Amino acid sequence: MPDYLQKLRPDQDLQCYFERPSAIAALSEATPNGFKVSGSWREQFDWCVVEWNQHNVYEHPAFRNLPNGNFTGYTLTYDESRENCNLLDSNLFAIVDWPSLRIWTGTSSEPQKILLRDYATPIEGTWENPTAELELHSTITMGNYIEISFLDVQFNYQVSASDALESAVQALANAIASPRISATRSGTRLVVEYIDTGASSYSETGANGNRMGIYGFVSHARTESWSPAWVYFSGGESPSKWRITIPFDSLSGVALTDIRKLRWTYAAAMEMGEYERSEFQVTVSNWTVTAPNQKYKMAGPGSRRIENRDSAVVYSGAGCGSGLGNFSDGSIHHVLTRATNLRSTTYARNRTLFTWARAMPTREPTSGCRWTEIPR
Repeated sequence: MPDYLQKLRPDQDLQCYFERPSAIAALSEATPNGFKVSGSWREQFDWCVVEWNQHNVYEHPAFRNLPNGNFTGYTLTYDESRENCNLLDSNLFAIVDWPSLRIWTGTSSEPQKILLRDYATPIEGTWENPTAELELHSTITMGNYIEISFLDVQFNYQVSASDALESAVQALANAIASPRISATRSGTRLVVEYIDTGASSYSETGANGNRMGIYGFVSHARTESWSPAWVYFSGGESPSKWRITIPFDSLSGVALTDIRKLRWTYAAAMEMGEYERSEFQVTVSNWTVTAPNQKYKMAGPGSRRIENRDSAVVYSGAGCGSGLGNFSDGSIHHVLTRATNLRSTTYARNRTLFTWARAMPTREPTSGCRWTEIPR
C-alpha cells in the first residue's frame, strides 16, 4: 500500500527545537494523528517549539519534496493537554510567544500571531475557583479594625463591645463585596474565594488564581492577629484538555498562498520562589487536517535536475561569482546585484520549472532557501 508525504502530518512534517543550553525537548510517538513533546525545564524562561517549515532542509537535495506554502482551504483540528507548561488559559504576560501560533509569510521577517485561546474549547476538566484561609486569634478589643487586602482593594470591620472572634470574622466576611472575591466564615477562619470572572475568555482564576494572595492585618491596639499573616490562593483548576480548530481561511491578514513557517511554542510554568527543575509534557491527539492539496510533489520519473555547474546554465552580469561548500552538487553561484541574469536552455514542453535560491544572511533579513515555481 503506497504512502504519501503530506503537509502538516506529524510523523513526516514537524520538527522540535528548544532553548539552549538550559532546556531540552524532543518530539516523540509521532503518528499521522498526533505526537508528544516532552523534556526538562531548568530555568523559568525555558521554552520549546514545534515547527512546520515550507522548506525541507534535511534530506539530500535530490530527494527533497518540493515546497508547498499554500494553505488556502486548510482547517487544522487537534486536542492538546499540557503538564508543567504555561496553560492555554494563562493570563501571564507572554515573555515568549506561548499563547500564539506564529505564522511567517512570504519574505517577512516578523510573524503574525494567532491567539490559540480564541480558537480553543475545553473538552476535559473545568474551572475551579481557588480559595485562601486566614484565622483570627487572640483577644478581641473594642475599636480595633480587622482587615484584609487583595490586589488593589481593602476590606475592614471595626470590632464592637459585643463581638467575639467568630462574630467579628463573620462581620468582616459580610463586608467583603467585590466582583472578584467573596468570603464565608468557618469558626474563627475567614475563607475567601477568588471568583472566576472570565472562564469564557481569558480567565483570571482557575489555575491562574493560585499565583495571587491575600494579606491580613489589625489596626489600633492590635490585640488580635491573623494566622498566617498572608497566604496564596490554592486549589484553583483550569481545563486539562482543549480542542483547537484553526480555519486558515478565516485568519485575518495572513497571506495564505505563501506561508513559510508555523510555530507552536510551549514555556515553563511560573513557579514561586527559586526555580526548581521540572519535567514537562505536551500531548497532542486527534490531529486532523482538512485540505485540498495536502500531498507534497516530488521530482518523479522523467524529471530533470539541473545543477549549479550544469553546462545548460549560463550566468551573466556584474557581480557574479561562485564557491564550493555544502550545497547541492557541492557548489553555488552568488551575486551581489539584481542585474545578474541566469539562463537555462531546456527543450521539454508542458513541464513546471522550480528554481532554488538562497539569500545571504548579511544582505537579507529573511535569509534562507527559497524555491520559486515557474509554470510553463
